[in-house]
Amino acid sequence: MPKYAQNNPLRSIADYEDQYARADANALALQQGRAKMDEYQRGLQEQQQVRNLLSQTKTPEEAINVLRSGGFVTQADAIEKGMVARKAQEATSAKTGAEVTAAHYKLMKDMAGVITQDPTPQTAMAVLDDWERHGHSRTELRTLALGPDVPLAPLPGSDAPTAAPEPRKGRKAKG
Repeated sequence: MPKYAQNNPLRSIADYEDQYARADANALALQQGRAKMDEYQRGLQEQQQVRNLLSQTKTPEEAINVLRSGGFVTQADAIEKGMVARKAQEATSAKTGAEVTAAHYKLMKDMAGVITQDPTPQTAMAVLDDWERHGHSRTELRTLALGPDVPLAPLPGSDAPTAAPEPRKGRKAKG
């Protein structure tokens, strides 16, 4: 503003227009701020309503029904979508688990073939070492080889107590 205008009590039309434009911009900014605050408050209220509704449910299916009846269709759809994705993942995991088990049995069969071709303790130990390199324990291999119902003897070097072997029948003790 020029120096003469500061001392002049009369203002120009441009000064008034400038003042009104600033006031309009301030009013618009205030209105937008209030709208954002109202939106935030509504969001908090909706979150609390959803929490209250969900606190009454025990299963995802109940939660979906309660949310839909309460008018929260978007939240119900999100839970339903998550359930579908989880079920698909479980199905994939079951399939993958079966494939892994089949691969383990194939690997075990291959290793048994190696031992059968050269049945020496060195070959057996080499096979066990290969098994461990594949990320498995020797106990796991023994469990797969014998099945779940067969009790396992402890591995050499383990601290597990061993039961005395049963005496063979038909032999007479020397004495």
